[in-house]
Amino acid sequence: MNIYYLQMLKLMNVIYNNDKLNVCNVYTGFSTSNILPTYLVLRVFSSLARIISLGIAGLEEQDPRLSGMVYFIIADVTLLLTMVSYHYCTSLEYYRSVTGSADKDKGTKQSVSQQWDTYKTVMKKVWPLGFTMSMVLLITMSVYPSVVVYVTSMYPSSQWTEVYFQPTITFLLFNIGDVLGREVTRWVTWPGSSGWGVHILGLSRIVMIPLFLLCHGDNKTFPTLLDNDAYYIILMFIFGISNGYVATLTYIFYPKIL
Repeated sequence: MNIYYLQMLKLMNVIYNNDKLNVCNVYTGFSTSNILPTYLVLRVFSSLARIISLGIAGLEEQDPRLSGMVYFIIADVTLLLTMVSYHYCTSLEYYRSVTGSADKDKGTKQSVSQQWDTYKTVMKKVWPLGFTMSMVLLITMSVYPSVVVYVTSMYPSSQWTEVYFQPTITFLLFNIGDVLGREVTRWVTWPGSSGWGVHILGLSRIVMIPLFLLCHGDNKTFPTLLDNDAYYIILMFIFGISNGYVATLTYIFYPKIL
């Protein structure tokens, strides 16, 4: 039953993200360029909300019910603010003018055969970037968070190691690195859109998988060679930055090769 609910949540999330991107395509590039960074900042906010809820529950001797209640209260307040912001934005003159012009353009559409020919031409040009983007996500999802949650601190049992280590180092640090990696592309786009540099850079992230498996942890079959917390912190930060950097480069290079 839990797997069923999880798959339904993923399905609804995919539908929501696709609808969101379709709506965003109506606006100018300046407006749409701020959507992804904002989404990533919200992931950082989600990690902070989890830490705050754990901290409040810690005042009551780690009551998981209180922690869950605080976390979902934060989510409900955020949802309420989002609804208020949405209704405010839809009342703006800019929103009405943009959506009005989009409705006028609906009458000029290509035929199905013309659209299919356009899709094939575009896919022949962008498939390497699409493959690299898929590999970036595959490598990330292969270990985050299913594998890295088994990494534990080398220090003795304490409130930091038992409660705050994973939320802070694994989730918050990764999301901060992801945001920083995407923001860096505003000024640096190395290795460029030509050649195979960005593809090699994306595939090279696969070396992070065995490195995470060698970090300190409990109930693991692999030997522990990276026994210091500093190794895991550095690896997680690099993992987050590289994820955001390479993924954003693929988006940036798409228009340049078309």
